[in-house]
Amino acid sequence: MCLGGSPPQDNSAAIARQQAQEREDKINAGKSSIDSAFSVFDPAYYQKYQQAYLDNYNPEVDRQFGVAKQKLSYDTARRGVTDSTAGQKQFADLTRQYGDQRQNIASQAIDATNKLQSDVDSQKSTLYAQNSASADPSLSSISALSSANSLSKPAQYSPLGNLFAGFINGGANYIAGNQNNAAVNRYASAFAPGSTLPGGSGSGRVVN
Repeated sequence: MCLGGSPPQDNSAAIARQQAQEREDKINAGKSSIDSAFSVFDPAYYQKYQQAYLDNYNPEVDRQFGVAKQKLSYDTARRGVTDSTAGQKQFADLTRQYGDQRQNIASQAIDATNKLQSDVDSQKSTLYAQNSASADPSLSSISALSSANSLSKPAQYSPLGNLFAGFINGGANYIAGNQNNAAVNRYASAFAPGSTLPGGSGSGRVVN
């Protein structure tokens, strides 16, 4: 006669597997919530972000270039050197600097877009790690939506300084310097041996 009966069945392994599966399901659910919240950050989003940067700054660069060109036109006309070599050089240099400023804005737009993408990827990785640790899909969903909304806020742009002020001031000095040098050269030529004095009709000579 058996007094002890059958030993109790050990279900601990099955329970552990079930708990592990439930945890994995929660982690997967949380990951899906994160992916859904961050799905807005696709290639089209970054392209639009970069274009918005350009649209914000390029018109101001264009405006400042127009003002600088108008001032340079006034300065060269006032000095009567618009068509001179010095004057034309200043216009060419200003146009070149304008191109450099536009290229600088384009580079900054790329940098700003790359930084945003890096911030998005970093935040997403952090949320993945938190989701794996907590296995709480509700918390992961809330955190993901909050982070995505924060990252997708409109960019804050700093105002541009006066991009061409240094050029205009330097250009005025350059033209003035060329005019002074030209005047000195004319003066020296006029009184050089063998030269014709202004208003005269012969060659100058040195009298001992």
